[in-house]
Amino acid sequence: MIRSSRSGFSMLEVIMATSILLGSVIVLSELAGIGRRHATTADDLSRVQLLCQSKLDSILAGVQPMEPVQKVPFEDDPEWTFTIETKTLDKPGLIAILVTVAPADADDLTDEHKGPRFTLIRWMRDTDSLQTGSSQSPTQANSASASSFGNEATP
Repeated sequence: MIRSSRSGFSMLEVIMATSILLGSVIVLSELAGIGRRHATTADDLSRVQLLCQSKLDSILAGVQPMEPVQKVPFEDDPEWTFTIETKTLDKPGLIAILVTVAPADADDLTDEHKGPRFTLIRWMRDTDSLQTGSSQSPTQANSASASSFGNEATP
């Protein structure tokens, strides 16, 4: 009867352990990269939402004129641009203000790399129709603006 005493690992066991370790490292590094990309995207989207809300607030406060503009860069953050649109609604005396914020270089990039884009829509009273058809003053009209209709994020 022959007794074999093993004092180490076979070559096959070492190769299998090394390949499992290498595969695990590759998977974990890929997951870390995915997490980093998602964190950057979330950070950009929250920045865009904040810029969009601040621009809409400045329009409602009367600091920014309520005139349609296309792709104007922000003074304090020129890598982002804003677009302002006004639309008339079916309801008389109401207009919709659409503020869209997008990266400044969005036109130069492909569709999958354009970055976050955010649009905020606010319904408010049309001050032009109020001045012609009502005795309410413009300050009363501005203070009675409608609440936010909705947010739309486009990745």
